Amino acid sequence: MRRIALKPCRYLTTYKRWNSTSITTDRTYHAFLKEIPRSVLDSAGSTKSIFRVQNNKNSVLINHLVQTLMRNDLERANILMRSLSKRLKSNPTELNYNLYLSSLNLYFTHLNSIGGINIDDLKHLIDESNEVFNKSGAEEIKYKAVICLVRSYLKLKDQTLTRYVSNYINKFIGDYEIDVSQLRNYLHSNDPSFMAAIAEITGIKTEDSGNKIFASGSIDNYKVNGMLSFERLCQYIETRFEKYDTDNHSPLYKVYDSLPISERSIFLEEYVRFNEMKQADIENNCLNLNEDFSKSSMNDKRSLYKFKSHHADMLHNWYEKVSQSLTLISQGKFKDKSLSSEEACLLKYSSYLKLLPVTELTNMVIGVVFARLLRSDNNSVKIVELIRDLTSQYRFLVKNRHYRDIANVLTDIFQEEDSVSFFGAILSLVIKSCYFQMKTDSDRYGGHFSLLKEFTNSQDQFFEICDDGYPAFLSGISIQNGKSKFKKSGAMAIHPYLAEEFKTYSALYSSKSVYLPMLSFPKAWISPSEGGYLNDLKPLVSSEEQSTALLYLKEADRSGSLLPAFKCLDILSSTPWAINQAVLNVINQVANIKEGFLKIPPKVDHLIPMVAAKEFPEKQNYSCEKDYLRAVYKYKQDKKQNLQDYHASKCQRMEFEIFLRLANAFGKNGDIMFIPHNMDFRGRVYPMVSFLSHYQSDIVRSLLMFWEPKPLGESGFRWLKYHLAGLFGKDKWTLEERVRFIDESISLVVDSGKKPLDGLMWWKKADKPWQALSLCMEITNVLSYIEKGHNIEDYLCRIPIHLDGSCNGLQHYAALGADKEAAESVNVIPSEHQGSKFNDVYTQVLNLVVEEINHRVQKGELYAQLLSKILSRKLIKQTVMTSVYGVTRHGAMEQINERFKETIKDFQVMIKEGRPIPLTDQEFNNLRTNGYSMANYLADIVIQSISKLFSGAKKIQDWLMENCYRLITSYDLRLVEELRNQKGHDKFNFFDATFYKPMMWTSPTGFPVVQLYRDKAVKRIETPLQNISLKVSAKYNKINLRKQLNGIAPNFVHSIDATHMLLTCIESNRRGLSFSSVHDSFWTHPCDVDNLSYIIRDQFVKLYSTDLIEFSREDMKLNTEGCFQLAYLKKSENPDLAEKILQLRAGLIRGKRHQNKTDYNEILYSELKLQSQNRADETPLKLIEKYKPTVYFPQRPRSKILKPYYTLVSPNKHNENMGEDMIPVLVPVHILEAPPRGKLDLNQVYKSKYFFA
Repeated sequence: MRRIALKPCRYLTTYKRWNSTSITTDRTYHAFLKEIPRSVLDSAGSTKSIFRVQNNKNSVLINHLVQTLMRNDLERANILMRSLSKRLKSNPTELNYNLYLSSLNLYFTHLNSIGGINIDDLKHLIDESNEVFNKSGAEEIKYKAVICLVRSYLKLKDQTLTRYVSNYINKFIGDYEIDVSQLRNYLHSNDPSFMAAIAEITGIKTEDSGNKIFASGSIDNYKVNGMLSFERLCQYIETRFEKYDTDNHSPLYKVYDSLPISERSIFLEEYVRFNEMKQADIENNCLNLNEDFSKSSMNDKRSLYKFKSHHADMLHNWYEKVSQSLTLISQGKFKDKSLSSEEACLLKYSSYLKLLPVTELTNMVIGVVFARLLRSDNNSVKIVELIRDLTSQYRFLVKNRHYRDIANVLTDIFQEEDSVSFFGAILSLVIKSCYFQMKTDSDRYGGHFSLLKEFTNSQDQFFEICDDGYPAFLSGISIQNGKSKFKKSGAMAIHPYLAEEFKTYSALYSSKSVYLPMLSFPKAWISPSEGGYLNDLKPLVSSEEQSTALLYLKEADRSGSLLPAFKCLDILSSTPWAINQAVLNVINQVANIKEGFLKIPPKVDHLIPMVAAKEFPEKQNYSCEKDYLRAVYKYKQDKKQNLQDYHASKCQRMEFEIFLRLANAFGKNGDIMFIPHNMDFRGRVYPMVSFLSHYQSDIVRSLLMFWEPKPLGESGFRWLKYHLAGLFGKDKWTLEERVRFIDESISLVVDSGKKPLDGLMWWKKADKPWQALSLCMEITNVLSYIEKGHNIEDYLCRIPIHLDGSCNGLQHYAALGADKEAAESVNVIPSEHQGSKFNDVYTQVLNLVVEEINHRVQKGELYAQLLSKILSRKLIKQTVMTSVYGVTRHGAMEQINERFKETIKDFQVMIKEGRPIPLTDQEFNNLRTNGYSMANYLADIVIQSISKLFSGAKKIQDWLMENCYRLITSYDLRLVEELRNQKGHDKFNFFDATFYKPMMWTSPTGFPVVQLYRDKAVKRIETPLQNISLKVSAKYNKINLRKQLNGIAPNFVHSIDATHMLLTCIESNRRGLSFSSVHDSFWTHPCDVDNLSYIIRDQFVKLYSTDLIEFSREDMKLNTEGCFQLAYLKKSENPDLAEKILQLRAGLIRGKRHQNKTDYNEILYSELKLQSQNRADETPLKLIEKYKPTVYFPQRPRSKILKPYYTLVSPNKHNENMGEDMIPVLVPVHILEAPPRGKLDLNQVYKSKYFFA
């Protein structure tokens, strides 16, 4: 069977330093991390909105420039550019510099779109701007200037002038170090005449670029008035590659199977080329999917969405009102002499209104508002989230307009605070324009608004009628979880009546921006911002601090450190998938069951928000006030919970409908599909798609199978049975026991496979029923294949088998510490006591918990008595699993409380069905009433039990956290001087516990891991809608110390497990295996499971053949070279030393013997400079080396408790209190010695049957 070959990647043939089995330990290889924090401070948060000045003077200039360019009034544009140049020269501020650069970029972009201008005018403009070309941010402008010069050169006819211009261009290219090979990156199309002119001018030959993918244009047939809806996108995806069709229209993967081997490569080549055209079309439209709400579209009989007439009228009326208002503003026409707040704001951004037709902008806004609000969990959405969605779609939409070149530059100027003002004003217009009259003869409430209000907890303003009717939308303050004033946020809500009336229209709630699986091979990753989708829709690492993260990644890319990550992502992204049509057919059938099926919620029109389980309690029915108040509280809690359940079910059903429509689109023809991947900041891999990924739920996974089949081979059928048994919760059983379970249930398997909905439906009993159904169908097909006399080993199978780590985080901790007992507990090595059986760590922890609970029962503790009756593996499993990732005590309590809620629901079902539960009525009520405090009680016991079993893991976590604290609270001279300058004076406070360095390290393959947990500045922006608080990145945002410390242990282990996956992925690909993964769950064909099992173990052994803790320690030492820690000496312990330090420092503060904090700040800064200049002999460091005193260090910032600095000691041992007896000093950062290692024999990993199983 021919494998589908990956497209060759540029770096695979050039990169020599790294291979799939090597772990880099070269200190210089990672040195880039040490220098980046300073450059990050230089760059992060430097982009500013050019509109944020008084009198809107900058916005007026930009608006004028854009309008003159749109009119192609170049004479006026030249005057404006000269005005901006003079302004910059007379007042060279950063704001004026950014304004001039942005304007220059706009101007050159426009000139290139029209083919250049008079050469004299162009030369004058360039000469006028020569001072800015070498400054930061001008790179793109220089290239555009060259393109513009060449365009003008091509228009010249005079030979003398041609030579002159040619020389001028050559000089410009030389002066500003232009790489002519990069010019094509700034061209919007392949232009042979341009490249020929460059070669003629410079004498440098350039390769012809003929590999661009262009949209086919056929997608326009699916648009209505230029709008492409989600449904019509799905219809376009369903267009079929028909060249090899027969009459039966078989799935294309079966067409591929049926072809002679000699024809398959030709089929794939033609099929992929066809799909590349479609993929380009999809990417050009998938992030801007909107309905057309104009009258002609709403009444179009061809529309698949038949709105009720009064609903259609309502939507069109709102569309007309909003579009008319925006049209008047864009034209500068106003109803009154005094501008409304919306008009004043939008006038300032009139250029942005003109980038799109008002009709498109209106459709986009209304579409996004409905999609977000109808799918929200409480009929409201945070305004900041809504604005971000609108901004994202707006930026995407302008790329496809006539002025897209200008628009792309203009939207780069459009900062987040600008988008808040712009779309805040538009949303305010929407709210003021949208009212409705209730049609009582067509809705389920029949005018009973009081009932609707009662059961939806809606705002009173929604039920206040005015001349225009009821408000469709409101804005206000939302209190998240109802707990704290600090959780308040601005929100926009939809009227509950409309939420109910419109909830059945998938056209309204369907996604307006969606990342889809690809129909063609993903683009190879070649840089932190290029790869995956053909149009680079997402970067390598998605982060809230995107610009800062990109700085680190670009630096790592220059050193070659990202190449292993690129290779891994390309392999995962290029794994071809197909939709399992047999399972899809079953899902399509049950989707029509109104009441829902398994975890598929009821149909939306079957859900109603009548959420009160009982009538409101009447006081006369209760004997005392206490019982009555308890009943009222219970009623309100039930009502609140039922309302939450209703919204959850509604949202889940809407998500299900979107998923199912996409599954049918990709599954209709059996198309090939690819799932592009990127990473998080730890190097963990994630799909970039919104829907249809193997990272999603059971029902989604059941539909995904490999496009390319492989014969079952000798062991494949056994692995199918093994996997099916695991889906029934038999994951603690041995391989033999699992296979025997399926063999004994084979009649039920076949019944499920042949009659999934009209048989015994045994598959529904599985823990993961939909994947179980998929396996039942496949095993049934295998048995049928055998019955026909075929050899089982030849059966072609596409179903992936999963090999999962056994509490993988603890497996890595066991290996990090070479802890033999811990390794046995989690199946890293075979257990001496268990033999070949599976070791279940969750059961081991449960046994310790049960032992402690029984001990407390004997002491008479009531909680223990109740818990002893309901303790289970399921109750503690999540806490054990996440303990390794640093789950807090509070987090453990929340997890256990969620399990209590599930247990209560299970018991309620049992009671309803007449089955007994293990608790008395009083105990059950106690569990319902006191579940939270009971979870708190149990969480303590679970965490203590885990610590007993995995003490080595706890030591490593403590070591990581302590060294993290040292690294992020250290000082270096460059950072301190930058902060002194930033604050506008020459003072720096070493004692204010404000720090700026993030924790960072490099993974064993060189990937830079940086914890960008920073406290963002809050900026309040006034909009016509409301004042909006926006969290913004600033140049000197301090780090969030709590997140940095809590994050180090889980993030470190995640970076290691990501490395193991990467190594396994690359080696599997080298050996010809199909490979996919979900973190610590690795997937392949059944026939290749044995090979993958070996590779997983082999790469784990190779990974841990290096002492990774010591490797990390060296990495930390490298990152803290030249850095110093604020520490303390105790005078009374070292009186001679204290006196000599006092004398040494007296010269720094004019002989003063009494030194306060102000003096100490001056002293420490002077000593930091001396120590950084290798003049430590002039500082206390020399004395400290001589006397070797105990050096103390604060436990945490602002803590009065000090502990010894050079050792890791237990809390409260050898501690001292801060006081006047302490002398502050700066000492070189000391990274603690690693915890002692055990004696784990890694070769035993190869013998562990259940390491990954």
